[in-house]
Amino acid sequence: MPRLTELPHGISERLMTLKYQLQDKSFLHVISAYAPTLSAEQQTKEAFYEQLENLLTHIPKSHRVILLGDFNARVGRNAEIWPGVIGPHGIGNINSNGELLMTKCIEHNLTITNTQFRQRNKYKGTWQHRRTGHWLMIDHDHIIVKKKHLKEVKITKAITNIECSTDHRIVISKMTASSKPSYRKKKLNKTRTRINTERLQSQAIVDQLRQDVDSRLTDLTTNDRDDVETLWAKIRDSLYVASISVVGVTENKKQEDWFTENLHQIQPILDEKHNAFQSIQNNPNNENLKKFDDRKVWPLKDENGNLIKDKNLLKERWRDQYSTILNQHSATDDRAISLLPQYDLAMPLDNEITLEKIKEAISYLKNNKESSADQIPAEVYKALVNQGSHRRT
Repeated sequence: MPRLTELPHGISERLMTLKYQLQDKSFLHVISAYAPTLSAEQQTKEAFYEQLENLLTHIPKSHRVILLGDFNARVGRNAEIWPGVIGPHGIGNINSNGELLMTKCIEHNLTITNTQFRQRNKYKGTWQHRRTGHWLMIDHDHIIVKKKHLKEVKITKAITNIECSTDHRIVISKMTASSKPSYRKKKLNKTRTRINTERLQSQAIVDQLRQDVDSRLTDLTTNDRDDVETLWAKIRDSLYVASISVVGVTENKKQEDWFTENLHQIQPILDEKHNAFQSIQNNPNNENLKKFDDRKVWPLKDENGNLIKDKNLLKERWRDQYSTILNQHSATDDRAISLLPQYDLAMPLDNEITLEKIKEAISYLKNNKESSADQIPAEVYKALVNQGSHRRT
């Protein structure tokens, strides 16, 4: 561990944080906490977890976090209800402080490492009940990290052979901070080259383009063994190179970032939604739920044409509506099918494609549209076909 880059910072009498800079230039935040006891007032508990929430929120997501301390909380061993927060090797039963702690872990993708390792119960319990003598996993015993960094934790356990003249045991956790070297990926230029079709309005440019295309197609080497796709690829490349060299390209306009430019309008909405979610976590009453769930419920009409405003009746109405529409039995009548008019086969579709048909098809292409995969706009084809030679068509 390198030297400290800054001194420990006290948030309150119950929270303290320390920031390390690791050798790979990443950062580690160690948070020491002392939570209120189980018998403390609810306002005191809410104030503590609100301070912890503000502290965790301001830590960048890329930084490591080690949250440890005396949380006065039993987290239990029901990993199915709290997946990812606790492991399958917990002890004891959960209490109200444990619910507060694990709820905060869910919000910030944290996991309690004490419950992740299979070991004897004497290495799990860190506080001895004075009356029963049982070791329970409460008080100064929880070491918490981010889920994505759990693989860096080798072991977390209580030390049983150290006498500290107290009913607590010392908890240790061995970790290795590993990081992958960051490589800057080379950005690929995915911007398509656009031919400047506005220059085709000049007759001199059009004549020059026709001469260039005629010259390239005359020099084009073909092979009798070339299939249609290979022959078209050679013609397409000749047309594209001639268009770039004669007509030129347009400057690519940088697309504006809609989200960044409208951030001043979006951010207050996101903050309001976040505050509403925090209110639900702290006090899940109907008023806070209504603030968070602001979805509008549009009234419907029943079968008699009366408006339905009750949510439960709305759900039933939607269910009946879709059941009526989707669960209908379809029946076919062969006599009705036989009455359908029959048309003769379009035999001209088998005729050979003529030059006039090609010119007609090109004339139907729309201008000022995005070019296809060949990156040749319709204006170039039209300029070559109009008063053009058979070689270009």
